[in-house]
Amino acid sequence: MNSNHTRRAYKEPLGYDEAMNILEQGRGSHFDARLLDAFAQIAPTLHSQYANREDWAAHEALAQITDRYFRQDMGMRLG
Repeated sequence: MNSNHTRRAYKEPLGYDEAMNILEQGRGSHFDARLLDAFAQIAPTLHSQYANREDWAAHEALAQITDRYFRQDMGMRLG
């Protein structure tokens, strides 16, 4: 995978705390609170395993995790 797909030359990546704060600021307006709560539960593990990785295996693993946790039937799981 070309690193241009993950890093932007014009902007450094956000740190974990800064990114989570931005998500929290958008709670209820930009981000569904239930989905944000679900994401917040897995975010620390995701960050520790995948931060600063740009390899294709990491990309594929994150795509599978996204599908497992956030596919269309998520609303039924949150019930």
